[in-house]
Amino acid sequence: MNVLLLFGYNNYLSRIYKKESSVDDYYDTDHLEFSSINFNPGDGISTELIIGGPQSQQLDDLEALGYSSPDYLVC
Repeated sequence: MNVLLLFGYNNYLSRIYKKESSVDDYYDTDHLEFSSINFNPGDGISTELIIGGPQSQQLDDLEALGYSSPDYLVC
């Protein structure tokens, strides 16, 4: 499964579910893409995803540049 972590897409506190017409529409937002993730959506309400490896360094680099933590996830 591919996972996109989006930065500045949707504030978590707004509790608004957003859905674009295609995955390509999300690429206009600053993001990190992780491929081949073994992601279990859990019960559909809450789940946990722990990311490690080279992409986690990219996440640290983006946060060092002033990006906050990702605020939206697309699977």
